[in-house]
Amino acid sequence: MKGLFILIIIVCVSISSCIYWQSEITYKVAFDTSENTTFYVPVPIDDSNKIVDVMDNLKLTDGKADWKLVDTIHGKALEVRTTDPCKLSARKKYGYKNTEKGDEWLQNSNISMLNELIKKEHEWDETYTGWIYASNPNSTALIYVSFDDGWNNLLTYRIGLTPSDPFAQIPLKKGWQTVKLERNMMLYD
Repeated sequence: MKGLFILIIIVCVSISSCIYWQSEITYKVAFDTSENTTFYVPVPIDDSNKIVDVMDNLKLTDGKADWKLVDTIHGKALEVRTTDPCKLSARKKYGYKNTEKGDEWLQNSNISMLNELIKKEHEWDETYTGWIYASNPNSTALIYVSFDDGWNNLLTYRIGLTPSDPFAQIPLKKGWQTVKLERNMMLYD
C-alpha cells in the first residue's frame, strides 16, 4: 500500500511538472497629449514582416482614440489619433508549443520600425533604437510588447517602462524620431 501511495505521488508530480501555459502575445501602448495628435508606433511582426494577428484584438482600454494599421516610411505601424491621454491593448493565445517550436516561435517574433542595434549584452538582451512619430511635441508614449512561449521564456520589447518607474512614458518631439527600445528575455518557472 505504501508503494502504491509513493507511485501515485510520483505520477502526480511528474504530470504537474509537464503542464505549461499557452503561448501568447501581449501588446500595450499608452499616449499622453492635450491636443490633436497623431502617433505612429511599432507593432508585432512575424519573420515575413507581416503584422501579427494579435492586432486584430486591439481595444481601447482608457480614453478616446481612433486607430488603424498602416505602412510608413519606417515599416508597419499602429497609427493612433487622439486629443487626450489614451491606452490600447491586445492579447492573443497561440496554443501549446513544445520547447523546440517555442524557441522557433520566439526567434521569429519581432517588432516593426527597428532602426539599429546599439548595445548587446546577451543573446536576447539588446538595446535598439526604434522609430516613432508624433505630430505634436507636447506628448509622451509608452509601448510594451511581450511574446510568451508558454514554456518559461518571455521575450519583451519596451519603450518607456523602466525598472525604477514601470509606468514611465517617454517625451516625444514633433515628427519622426528614434527612441531607445529595450529587448529582454526573462526565464521563469
